[in-house]
Amino acid sequence: MIYPNGVEPPREEVLKYSLLVPENIRSAWIDLQSCFKSHREFIKHEGWNVYHKPKNGVKLFTRVSESNRFCIKSVAQCRGNVNQIIKALFSSDYKVLYDDTFEGGHNFFENLPYATMTTYAKFKKVMVVSSRDVIMIAKPFRISDKLIYLLGNSFEVDSYPPVKNVVRAETPFTGWRIKVLEDGPVPLCKIMFYSEADFKISLFLAK
Repeated sequence: MIYPNGVEPPREEVLKYSLLVPENIRSAWIDLQSCFKSHREFIKHEGWNVYHKPKNGVKLFTRVSESNRFCIKSVAQCRGNVNQIIKALFSSDYKVLYDDTFEGGHNFFENLPYATMTTYAKFKKVMVVSSRDVIMIAKPFRISDKLIYLLGNSFEVDSYPPVKNVVRAETPFTGWRIKVLEDGPVPLCKIMFYSEADFKISLFLAK
């Protein structure tokens, strides 16, 4: 489904489809369906600072949010089929290939309305920082055939309570923006990752 100009599905439609969503995640699912504007504002915030100039083709920006959380935005280009890129980003099996801190995870609700899915992810202990985990809900959001967002945030669900010695992280904003720059058998895409996260550590360590 394509949402030109970022117009999200009407509230009445969302509430109707919410009856197909498990009750213990329904509230999080409903909230996700109207999150595009806030994600776009997060990306366009004027407070981003260049952390380092392009290195290995990646440009990195950081800032601290109004909620005193560490925010990151990275931009790079790569070649690939858009649908395959989305599939890889939604897959825990692929995450280990590009995130050294990722220990493991899995999707536990898939094929929800609007292609929404939920994920449990655990991150490794790094030096003095203990293991972290997070529960995410996310969906693809197509502005056009050449511009697609993956919109997500963390939430809590009773079937995944906190685990002893593992700190539960929170992220009100996280996602990807994929824009096709060149068509062809293997398109050239500009990919942005962004996140505001509270990993329950000091901002000094987060940075």
